[in-house]
Order: sequence, then structure tokens, then C-alpha cells
Amino acid sequence: MANHEALKATFERALRRVFLATIVSGAGIVGFAWAANPPSPPAGADLRNARLIGAQLRDVDLRGAKLDGADLTGADLRGADLTGASMIQVTWSNTICPDGTLSDADGGTCQGHLQP
Repeated sequence: MANHEALKATFERALRRVFLATIVSGAGIVGFAWAANPPSPPAGADLRNARLIGAQLRDVDLRGAKLDGADLTGADLRGADLTGASMIQVTWSNTICPDGTLSDADGGTCQGHLQP
């Protein structure tokens, strides 16, 4: 009987370790997934006067965002959805537009090149 109790205790300890390892692994997977695919700013995000210099904004959902006065120098907007975004006095310099063109080659703007 004592042998049975010892075996049961060993099994319970092992089960706790497996359970803890599962939780830690799950947290690591969630963390990795978040790092690989960070959440987009919420639709309609207020990014007025934001300094987004060199920002990697590929495939980001910026629908309805307020980007008035934002500095997008060197930003990569390939595939970004800017539907309904407000973009008054945006600084476009060496910016990769949503359609993949370069702002400097498009008259210093991405206006007219906002659809991926």
C-alpha cells in the first residue's frame, strides 16, 4: 500500500510539472504570435502629428485614422488600408506608399497611391 501511495505522489508531482510546462509553453506561443503579428491600431486611431519616421506599417489597418500633420518620412505603408483616413499636411518623404510606389517618385506624396 505504501508503494502505491508513493507512486501516486510521484505521479501527481509529474502531472503538476506537465501542467505548469503547458501553461508556460502556451504563454510563450501567445507572446511569439503577438510579436510576429502585433495588433493594429484601432480603426479611427488618432495619430495626428505623430512622428512615424521609418515606421513599418505594412498591411496595417488605418481605416478612418486621423493622420493630419503626421511625419511619415521613410515609413513603409505597403498594403496598409487608409480608407477614410484624414491626411492633411502629412510629411511624405521617401515613404513607400500602400501601392508600393515611392512618394519621392510620385511628386513627394502618396496621395493617389493609397490603395494597395
